[in-house]
Amino acid sequence: MANSFQRVNHTLRTDGGWRSLWVLLLAFALCGGWVAWAAFARVGRYAITDEAQVEPALPDSGKLLAVADFPASALADVHTGQPAVLHLTRFSSAQSGTISARVSRVRYDAAEGKASVELLLAPPSSGNFPLRVGMPATVEIEVERISPLALLLRSAGGIVTGR
Repeated sequence: MANSFQRVNHTLRTDGGWRSLWVLLLAFALCGGWVAWAAFARVGRYAITDEAQVEPALPDSGKLLAVADFPASALADVHTGQPAVLHLTRFSSAQSGTISARVSRVRYDAAEGKASVELLLAPPSSGNFPLRVGMPATVEIEVERISPLALLLRSAGGIVTGR
C-alpha cells in the first residue's frame, strides 16, 4: 500500500498540477460559452396547424392567399405582419412544396371557438409544382424569438418579463 501512495506523491510533485489546471480552465470556458449561448442566442417559437388551405387570389392584386384555422388560444400570439411558412402536404420540401408567407389578417370566430388567420403568400421561386385553390397545407407562424434560457425558465414556471 505504501508503494501506490509513493507513486501518487511522486506524480503530484513532478506534474505540479498544470495539466489538471488546464483541463479545469477548458471545462469552465466550455460551460461559460454554453451559458452565454443559452442567454443571448435567439430561437423561434412557432404556432403550427394542419388545418390550412390555399384560397383564391385576391381580386386585382395578383397575390395568393391561404387561410389557416388555429385554436382560440393562438390569438394571444398570432398578429398581423408575422412571418410564416406554408408547407403543401402533397409535395415534399425537396420538391419545393414550401412557400413563404406573412400574416395579413386574424379573425376570431366565437361560434366555432377558432381563430382564422389569412396569409399572403409570396410567389413560388420555382414553378416545380402547380398551386391550386383548395390545396391542403400545414402552416408555421413564427410568433416569437426568444433565448433558450428564457424559454427554459418560462416552461419551468419562472417569470420572464418582456417578449
